Amino acid sequence: MLKQSWTKRSRLSSSSGGVVFGPSRLVRLQTTVLAKAKLAQEPLYTPQDPLTIPSQSHVIDAKIQRLKQKLQEQEQERAGVDENKLSIWDVITPFFNLILVGSTMYIGLQYCWLLLEREELIEAHGVEVRALESEIQALLDARKSGAVEAEKRWFFWR
Repeated sequence: MLKQSWTKRSRLSSSSGGVVFGPSRLVRLQTTVLAKAKLAQEPLYTPQDPLTIPSQSHVIDAKIQRLKQKLQEQEQERAGVDENKLSIWDVITPFFNLILVGSTMYIGLQYCWLLLEREELIEAHGVEVRALESEIQALLDARKSGAVEAEKRWFFWR
């Protein structure tokens, strides 16, 4: 019942010129009161003429001078380092390249060797298979011709 009366009020408020009843109106009133209180306490913004503001060029010049000094210090540090002295990267980079190229060559040559060995094994196995086939054929021919004597048999074994 309470809910229905609330909705009726909100419908009436929307048709009666935007007057809102209930907690939403209280929230709006509180926020506007707070905003007005803040404005009363703070001074209002007054624009200044940009021509009356003092120039900041001396600050910019000081920063540029500091940057130039840092650049000169860095150049002096670089000049102090002996160019003929080896750093660790002068050794690591060629060593890494050597290992990379060497391992690539090793893997490639291993693969070629396996392919060639496989071909040789296939040929060797082919020779063995032909020899065994000829031996089997000779035994079958001998059995058909009856040249093979009957073997000694045990009980019911053939």
